[in-house]
Amino acid sequence: MDAGVLKVIKRSNSFEFTNPGILKLPLEDIYRGGNSKSRNPHMQTMLRMVGFGDNAGSGFPSILAAWKEEGWVKPELIEDTNLNQITLILKMIAAENTELVESAEKSADYNLWDLSNRQKQILEYMKPEMQYSTEEIAKKIGLKGPRTRQLLNELVAMGIISCTATTKNRRYIKNKI
Repeated sequence: MDAGVLKVIKRSNSFEFTNPGILKLPLEDIYRGGNSKSRNPHMQTMLRMVGFGDNAGSGFPSILAAWKEEGWVKPELIEDTNLNQITLILKMIAAENTELVESAEKSADYNLWDLSNRQKQILEYMKPEMQYSTEEIAKKIGLKGPRTRQLLNELVAMGIISCTATTKNRRYIKNKI
């Protein structure tokens, strides 16, 4: 199986890092920080022993803080399960209307920036007050059931959707916002 390659693209106003594999943690946890799940624990141990890195889950929040301090748009983390890769886009472009965005973030129950493209795809597909099974949504967005279930459970945890019944007959409903 082709594991893919690490790709780094430098543009005049951005960096793009593409890494093979899928996310090891939910996107919400990655943006929040404080958790670490190594793709290669032996490499992480070796780097930690020579003073490079830790496993405190502080890397991505450090990137977010640096970008916010510079006033640039929020970094975008994209998971592509079809290509089996993750892309981080770091744009060095001034965030417009920063005060408006920050006040909207404080008043919202969730932050749209914290949603993955797949989560946004699920929400676009779901109509309010209609019930959907994991299988229906998985088929619509082109993912396997377990990954779709994980995404749905993340949306439930954020309060964006609700679920009904037990695991076997579970259905998901988009909450009114």
